[in-house]
Amino acid sequence: MPTYFRSECCLWLGMSDSFRRESARFISNIKTIVLPVDGSKNADRAANVAFEIAEMTSARLLIIHVIDLGTVQQVARASGSDSLMILQQYVTYGNKILQEYKSAAQGYKLQVELILERGQPSDRIVNLARETRADMIIMGSQGIGGEGRSRIGSITDLVVHKAGCAVLIIK
Repeated sequence: MPTYFRSECCLWLGMSDSFRRESARFISNIKTIVLPVDGSKNADRAANVAFEIAEMTSARLLIIHVIDLGTVQQVARASGSDSLMILQQYVTYGNKILQEYKSAAQGYKLQVELILERGQPSDRIVNLARETRADMIIMGSQGIGGEGRSRIGSITDLVVHKAGCAVLIIK
């Protein structure tokens, strides 16, 4: 008989007592969590879950925002603006988002590191997880650009397929 666990953001299904024991063992061994953020509602929900798990396990929480340089170039071309000026606007916005998540984490006992990267988002997220030997990536099912289109966004899909660690997707 399956056991159901409900939280604010999702429904968890545990298949047996042994499954729960293995899950508890896995969770207790988490030392580093990567949390990609973009300011979307799904990223906010993922952050809340990451804060809880990081506090529960005393894991280091790496909050990353990635500036997609392809998007910067597209915006610069479409607006006729200088790409360096557009990039600086994205950097300012990225730092603002990271600070907002850091502020949101202050109610928890956490070791938080903020990381602003430039490049292809899924590659940078997976590389950070690999470089830091992260045990888990916790991310929203879709970012700002994908709300409502499909069940899982393209960046999330790529991270799931490329990551060498567990990926927890929050809707």
